[in-house]
Amino acid sequence: MAILLWVYVNNEQNPVNEQLISVPLHDTGRPESYAVGDMPSAVSVRYQVSRGRLTGLSESDFKATVDLSGVTEGEQSLPVEVVPPNGVQITQVSPSMVKIYVDRIVERQIPVVAAMKGGAAAGYSAMEPLVQPAVVTARGPGRILESINQFVITMDITAATGLIEKELPVSSGSKQVQVNPKLVKVTVPITPLPSKIVNVKPALSGSPADGYEAGEVAVQPGGVRIAAPSGILNGIDWLPTEPVDISGTKQDVNTVAKLVLPSGVSLVTPENVSVSVQIKPVKNQPATPDNEKPPGTNQQVP
Repeated sequence: MAILLWVYVNNEQNPVNEQLISVPLHDTGRPESYAVGDMPSAVSVRYQVSRGRLTGLSESDFKATVDLSGVTEGEQSLPVEVVPPNGVQITQVSPSMVKIYVDRIVERQIPVVAAMKGGAAAGYSAMEPLVQPAVVTARGPGRILESINQFVITMDITAATGLIEKELPVSSGSKQVQVNPKLVKVTVPITPLPSKIVNVKPALSGSPADGYEAGEVAVQPGGVRIAAPSGILNGIDWLPTEPVDISGTKQDVNTVAKLVLPSGVSLVTPENVSVSVQIKPVKNQPATPDNEKPPGTNQQVP
């Protein structure tokens, strides 16, 4: 009777509480030659504890593990073991089983290529980038390495006018893959393009107001310097402007127009030109009297 009374009084003073906590999940006993994928980072643990013991408990007081000491390569399900602190009773672990993929650690030689970002300065051309070393050693799970054909690094050449050399990191995109060396040297030669001066021909669009016509069209400067590979440059003698709209106007048009560049051509200077279009009244043709015939026609005798 005394024992039952003590239990009753103790439960009344320290009632049991049920709590839920997220506990980090770790593996133990993993062979060095294997990597594990798809394992969750944490499990949910439901536990019971007396109110007096509740204060101060945290996720670090629990230990959740998966034993990998007997694993083989491939997919498999393993139980989750949770060790609680003293005075705590585990009622549920979710998930209680985890499905993981065990992969063998391998090494592969993988090429590194450089992709250029931006473009060289006007009048300059970027040559093919040189990567040293062009091949790096990658170590990681075989399933991941099989999906990697090459590592791509980005080299910014924006507005460059001369040789660029940089050491850039090689990223595998996976925390499970290690790359050696981690840095490669990238060299991009930047060379001047051949250039020449070509004429500018303004382009017009639309028609002036009724009774008016376009007269003299002037452009300043009349020539601009362009740069391009020789095969392109040799076939260009002049550049057009973007169309200058003279629709419905009765007055001279003065504006700034951009030049239209063929593919592969860059402007050295200038980028825009000034276009002036004279707008003038249409000259009336002299009327022919009704009793006269135009020269060269046969006149009839009355």
